[in-house]
Order: sequence, then C-alpha cells, then structure tokens
Amino acid sequence: YGGNGTGSTAGNLLAPFMARSNVVRDGQSLPFLYNNTGQFIDAEGRPATRLVSEITRAFSPAQDFTRSGSAAVTLWIQGDVNNTAEAGDVLYLGVKDAAGHEAVATVAQPSDLRKFYWLEKSVPFTQLAGVDLTQVTGMFLGVGNRAAPVTGGSGTVFIDGIVLTAE
Repeated sequence: YGGNGTGSTAGNLLAPFMARSNVVRDGQSLPFLYNNTGQFIDAEGRPATRLVSEITRAFSPAQDFTRSGSAAVTLWIQGDVNNTAEAGDVLYLGVKDAAGHEAVATVAQPSDLRKFYWLEKSVPFTQLAGVDLTQVTGMFLGVGNRAAPVTGGSGTVFIDGIVLTAE
C-alpha cells in the first residue's frame, strides 16, 4: 500500500485484496488507486514524493515478451464516474529490460479513467522502442505525467486480463 514514493495503492486495503465482483475474466481484477493531488499519505504514514501514481511488477528471471509471436500487451481497464482526472492524468504502461532501459506508452486518456464500463486497450511493441523485449525484468502501470509530473486527480481504475497478444 504505497511506499514507493508515488500516490498509488494496488489492491483493496482489507481482504479480499482483489476485486471479485467487478471483473472481465478469471474471477478477479486489480483495484489500482491513484492520487496525484500531492495529498497522498500511504498506509505507513509516508507522504508521496512524486505527483504520479505507479505500481510495478518485477520478473526474475527476465521474460521474453515476444515469445509465441506476441506483438502487444493487451489489458482491460474500468474507471469510475467519480474519479477526478486532470489533463496530465493518462494511464501508462512501461517495461524495463535487463540492461536497465525503460520504455513507456500511453494506454488511456484522462476521460477513460472516468468510464464506468470495461475498455480493452492494447500497446503495440512498436510503442516500446529502445527496450529488449526478450529480456523484460519489470513492467509498471501508472497514472500521471511520468516525464513531467504535475498536480492531478485521484480515483480508482480496475485492471484485468493483462496478456501478451499478436496485436
């Protein structure tokens, strides 16, 4: 629940930690709470030091995202009409390779974070240039402007069905 210096929380604070009634597939989705207002305090009392919200997943050993002919990362997202999303609050996906190179691509616009229905989004590997996609050591999702953080909104986005696809 936070601790990475951003305004993020992955999962519910109390069990069940994953959402079970709001899903697209496989019985659960990830509630991703974002807070880019500059007022976020994590569960251990630490304030956010960056005006973005980001969650990460490390891979060890490194993963080959191009296996089986994959050419994109596809995922489902659902926002909430009560979310606030400022102009800089895009949903982004990034990957990191074994050499430490990172690439980031926009998944959804601020208006998508307020949609109460599921949207299928896809990030073609061509948008992740400069990273060795055969040696992926991490993937991250975020809300905000990672390159130039600014004060933004807050809310919850549900994430489901992250898969590698042929595009």
